Amino acid sequence: MTLLPQDQSSHPKIPSGLADYAALFVTFYGAKKQDGMRRLVDWLVDKLHLERGQDVVGGESWSNPNALPDPEVYLYLFHPNAIYAHDTDLVQLVLTEPGDASKTWQNMYDHLMGNKIDLKEILIDLSKKDVFWGYTIVYQAVLTQPQLQEPEISPPPLAQAKIMQGHLWLLDIPMGEEGIDAAMVYIALVPEDQNNPLVEKVLIGTKALLLPSDLIAHKGYYYIRQYRVGDRKEEYENLVHRLNESLHQVLNNSKHHTQESIKYFDKLKIEFTKLIKDLPTLDTIRIAIRQQMHNYNRWHEPTLEDGNLLNFHYQWLETGNEELQLLIELGRSALEAANTTVSIVQKEIDERQEDRENRREKEEDRRERKLETILAMIGIGLAIAQVVDTDTANKILGIPWVSCENLRMLTWDILTCQYISEPWRPLAVKTFMTLIPFIIWFIIQTLLYLLPRHEQHESPK
Repeated sequence: MTLLPQDQSSHPKIPSGLADYAALFVTFYGAKKQDGMRRLVDWLVDKLHLERGQDVVGGESWSNPNALPDPEVYLYLFHPNAIYAHDTDLVQLVLTEPGDASKTWQNMYDHLMGNKIDLKEILIDLSKKDVFWGYTIVYQAVLTQPQLQEPEISPPPLAQAKIMQGHLWLLDIPMGEEGIDAAMVYIALVPEDQNNPLVEKVLIGTKALLLPSDLIAHKGYYYIRQYRVGDRKEEYENLVHRLNESLHQVLNNSKHHTQESIKYFDKLKIEFTKLIKDLPTLDTIRIAIRQQMHNYNRWHEPTLEDGNLLNFHYQWLETGNEELQLLIELGRSALEAANTTVSIVQKEIDERQEDRENRREKEEDRRERKLETILAMIGIGLAIAQVVDTDTANKILGIPWVSCENLRMLTWDILTCQYISEPWRPLAVKTFMTLIPFIIWFIIQTLLYLLPRHEQHESPK
């Protein structure tokens, strides 16, 4: 519920004549750093024309003594020193106006939130500087019908507690945007004889019974808003989804070095980097909420336990903590999958690199063997050319394995160059004999060439 003056239908309503002597208590919570709450006080003092009053216990005060016809206004700045509030300054603004509460509440709220003061501007500015956690509005009045146990309240209360023989109803929690929307809204109605004790013991000052649970709950809601406001949670979930899709695309295209596969790797890198940055932020928020849960259990006021109010706030803190835990686990799971995918792809790349190096080494060995063979054959051929003559060729060709007379004679005629004129015949014989080792080399190289190709064909891809 957003309580803006333009939306009168959302304003709290009670039956006419149910309560009078109405007041509006507005408590602003912020960090002590940068004097954020002091800036708010200066703003309110200027806009409401307040005068400095006497110091109160733990703080300072201002008021407007000549308020009529406007509501009376009292402003306080407190610096609490309790453990749960050591980092907090709080500003309390009280407006009072006689008359039927069903009407005067509306007048006081309009006076506070209207164009004259425009709290929206200053609260948004403080939120941007990260020094404002939220604020609480308590619509308070004296019951004229104390016997009425369950008065009709609009909008319907989210939770309630019995206090000072009366009622404290919770109407809204600050789960919207920052600034003016970060409001916790209560209605407090008590019998007339309990009005002063309610104000002095429950609502005003650093010892107020409502302060611990209200402040700690505000801090918790502030941290919950950090990941839930707007589309932040949805954007994170979409990021994890896109990362998982990119992992599948990378795995499916890891064996293909195409422009498309490179695009998938680049996309994976971008999403992986962004998720790595988001996860520590979520974990920091989760730890902060856990701290507020601990503080809430330790410092909440036992007198507010009569009802479901305290439990309501704690359940929201618990929900925020569990939701963040699930989001963190979702992101970590995606990162683990990404790491596994990168390892698989890297292993495939290493194996292909090793395979290429092995093939390169085999090819170099084959070339070296070929070169050695060529050099050996050239050496043999040159040696034969120096020592082989016609008689030697005749002896070689006359060895027993040349058994076919016609073949022997034909080979001899060719090698001894019977068809070549006599002056050139010795040179021709040597030339033909030199070719014999090269023929042998050709046969060997053919076998060497076929063997590596066979191995390459049989090796696994």
